[in-house]
Amino acid sequence: SLISDSFVRERLADSWQVGVVVPALIICGGLGFSVLVNIGHVVWHRVRRRLRGDRSLAPRLTLQSGLVLITTALLLIGGMVLIFLFEQSATSAGRPWPAGLRRAWFQSVTARTAGFNTVDIGVVSLPTLCLLMGLMFIGGSPGSTAGGIKTSTAAVLLVNLWSIIRGRPRAEALRRSLPGDTVGRALAVVSTAGFTVGLLILLLAL
Repeated sequence: SLISDSFVRERLADSWQVGVVVPALIICGGLGFSVLVNIGHVVWHRVRRRLRGDRSLAPRLTLQSGLVLITTALLLIGGMVLIFLFEQSATSAGRPWPAGLRRAWFQSVTARTAGFNTVDIGVVSLPTLCLLMGLMFIGGSPGSTAGGIKTSTAAVLLVNLWSIIRGRPRAEALRRSLPGDTVGRALAVVSTAGFTVGLLILLLAL
């Protein structure tokens, strides 16, 4: 951040620019270029069909785009709700609930990609810190400006786990089957990332 305390000061944390514009930019940057292009094609075709009566075959959201959008929405909403609940006795204590919800929303958005903050990270609760680390580990989406193992990787593993629990022979998402090599690559990415993070934590502790 160009500001020493990021967006923690009241006039910034409660402004609509920080609460709306910055998260919108962060989300777009974290979706990935291929997903944005795919969404653009789908939207543009629907607009053209309404304006010109174009009857050509409509493009569809790819499997990756669908997984990325669903996973991103779940992480954003789930992260916001959990941070809001966890911070009731910490940074949100004594604040009106709309302000706490706005700050929880911002932290949920920024954790996976940007690194800005509207609350003092040094005084947030331990459950919030653990949640933020989990969101940072997942990160953004393939081809985006974010790091992490990627939302699509996490989605593939969760879909595969759900298929195993249900006794299905193959992992399926959005009525499409996931190739076995895709599941294998996702598992390799998460295993490598988990080992690396664990090793670095050990070195930091030493």
